[in-house]
Amino acid sequence: MASCEFCSTCSFFNEESSDKPDTKELLKNEYCKSNFTKCARYKIALSHGMENVPVNISPDIFKGPKCFCGM
Repeated sequence: MASCEFCSTCSFFNEESSDKPDTKELLKNEYCKSNFTKCARYKIALSHGMENVPVNISPDIFKGPKCFCGM
């Protein structure tokens, strides 16, 4: 399977993480190296350019509930 076209310029992919490095590797394998079209950073980069992707956005930011109603 192909890797994300933004891997060479993506701060998430290229920066070392001292905070939860195992989790970061799992996310890299899941999003950067296989399902990159589901990656939040990829979607933002396509529509606004990689230079406009906030550094604190995780690839899986869109995963999970879309709304919490407090019920």
